Amino acid sequence: MTQNVSIDILNKNQLSDLYDFVYKQYVESGLANKNSKKKIQSAIRIDQLDNTCIFVAKHNEKIVGTVSVTYDQSNTNSQLPNEPLFPDEFSKIHKTSSPVCNGWRVAIDRNFSSGFILYKSLILKVVQHALNRGHKNTYIVTTSPQSRVYRKMFDVNIISNKMVSGVDFYGNDTPLSLMEIDLKKMEEYLTKK
Repeated sequence: MTQNVSIDILNKNQLSDLYDFVYKQYVESGLANKNSKKKIQSAIRIDQLDNTCIFVAKHNEKIVGTVSVTYDQSNTNSQLPNEPLFPDEFSKIHKTSSPVCNGWRVAIDRNFSSGFILYKSLILKVVQHALNRGHKNTYIVTTSPQSRVYRKMFDVNIISNKMVSGVDFYGNDTPLSLMEIDLKKMEEYLTKK
């Protein structure tokens, strides 16, 4: 890990700083348009749930990376963050006997000098957190072009690809992929030298 970087679970009183960071990174990378700040902030209902963990990496007290994970809870009726995008697929996933978690909202400061190392470190924290809670797989949604990165790095199973329109900050006619990733295999990849 790079020097002077700490990775911790975000205190939920600091969500405003997180949203500002995510908005800036998503606009700069083309994942969101300049009018999407309120849409990014609309995740607050999910962020405030006890079953959502937001990991942040800070360098000299400034956020330089984040990734979130939401765990399915049978005692709530709340959906996982990406469930509305793939309702039929998640319905089938929920019928399996293993617990379900949804990794989402990955953002790394594009100007941070060790961005890829930071990315791997953040993802590893989430993977280990999920494994410690008894999860075997995670489900993530990403734009189809980005899914190539995940396929290259991890053993992924593409469950579905579809075009979506009018969904929060993705915009119109955005190709999305729903992927299942084996957490143990992710951990093995992320910890090898």
